[in-house]
Amino acid sequence: MQDRGISSGKDIYVHNGRVRAGYHIGGILGVQLVVHLIGERPGTGTNNLSAYITYGLSPEGALRWETIEHANTTALCSINRGIGVNPAEAALRIVKLAALMMAYKRSGVFLLPYLGDLDVK
Repeated sequence: MQDRGISSGKDIYVHNGRVRAGYHIGGILGVQLVVHLIGERPGTGTNNLSAYITYGLSPEGALRWETIEHANTTALCSINRGIGVNPAEAALRIVKLAALMMAYKRSGVFLLPYLGDLDVK
């Protein structure tokens, strides 16, 4: 991510965390972007991981983590070595999505018009 001008902080682990936990952490840290990796619920047998990537600034540039909606989050689901998205490919997609979000200052459904600039195969 650093070669795309995006710095990263320390990894934070939340036991039994949900997507909204990432929003709270984004607010506490005062960051612009959160990449939140969540393992699927135990017992599903799929061993999948999902990435939830969210840009947390309003169009005016104010932090809005406390009021952010799930529609503002871009999800990359079914990260799995077997039948899902290969983890190495997922990492590349996450970096590209994060860079696109920082460039267009939006995520989730508001990023959809710009996904053509993603260049993901």
